[in-house]
Amino acid sequence: MKFPHGARVQCRIIETEINDARISADLDGMMFVCQNLKDGDKTSDRLGYRYSWVIGREWMEGVHNVHNLRLAGSPQVGDILVIGDGDKRKVLARLESLVFMSAINNYEVTGSFFTTQETEKYRWKVEGQPVPEPRVLTMNEIAEKFGLPVDQITVIFRVKKE
Repeated sequence: MKFPHGARVQCRIIETEINDARISADLDGMMFVCQNLKDGDKTSDRLGYRYSWVIGREWMEGVHNVHNLRLAGSPQVGDILVIGDGDKRKVLARLESLVFMSAINNYEVTGSFFTTQETEKYRWKVEGQPVPEPRVLTMNEIAEKFGLPVDQITVIFRVKKE
């Protein structure tokens, strides 16, 4: 399984539960779990964390002592969610699939609650969560990566409709 660069994840490394981590993907496709608990192999971009731990080009259960790697998609207590045109709410508490939030732009006052499904439906984003930057590759880099001559490469662009 592959994860995009910057994705928020949770996992277990050896016997340590990691609840705050992100994936760093090097240009050669090697992926790392960046976090603050387990020191392992180094990546050049630790995304603000102290340590990184290699998981390979694709994650498989137990390989490199990484278990139960999964996206951390639902908001966690303390997260600031950016909604609408930049309004923000703080996650004050969680109960199962309910997310209790502050009032808009006032983190000291209780606002309302939503289900995790609603936070996903409305596409609220966690403040500071990196948006993966597009990678720019030259035709020569693509040719070298796939072992093909440049004149045999055709680039097809697809735009994902939302």
